Amino acid sequence: MLTISTFLSSSVVFLSASKANEVLVRWKRAGSYLFEELFEGNLEKECYEEICNHEEAREVFENDMITDEFWKIYMGGSPCISQPCLNNGSCQDNIHSYKCTCSSGYEGRDCAFAKNECHQLRTDGCQHFCHPGQASYMCSCAKGYKLGQDHKSCIPHEKCACGILNSVTEAQNSTQNLQIFPWQVKLTNSKGKDFCGGVIIQENFVLTTAKCSLLHRNISVKTSEC
Repeated sequence: MLTISTFLSSSVVFLSASKANEVLVRWKRAGSYLFEELFEGNLEKECYEEICNHEEAREVFENDMITDEFWKIYMGGSPCISQPCLNNGSCQDNIHSYKCTCSSGYEGRDCAFAKNECHQLRTDGCQHFCHPGQASYMCSCAKGYKLGQDHKSCIPHEKCACGILNSVTEAQNSTQNLQIFPWQVKLTNSKGKDFCGGVIIQENFVLTTAKCSLLHRNISVKTSEC
């Protein structure tokens, strides 16, 4: 009885050599079949069991073009698959990014902007005003400004150009606010004393608070020299 029990236990616990080898076999992972078949030893060790760098991948492939193609996928996939370039632009994959070559008449990172149109979302357009044109859009500036050499920026050339801020120090000095912010005004009473402020919204209209408008019967508006 003792001998039989030992034999039965051995047949359950111990496997044959072939069965034991099957347990130790390491199956190939999905997605890396082609590379592992071609460069089974080095690539698996360098780039899948561990994180490799571009130089280590180059040592495996021994070819710059193949290494670069592998590296793009290894580091971030292929962004061009989603076709981010608009208006028939062509896409080139880079590591974690892409580059669009725009078709004629379009520009922007994704070729979204027609060169002759104005777009609110563009960050490299006109600083002040934009006007559609034939081959390209055209920029213009508010009164008191002139167009810069890039034909987009606006440079003040008059003392009282609207919105010009000379310096932060001057802005903190309340006695000079009317020169720095010409759209702001002061309200004065019949004795010429300042008591409230306001903002010019049109040529003959000033915005102020209801409380200020009720403080005095006769109210005058003081503007800057501009």
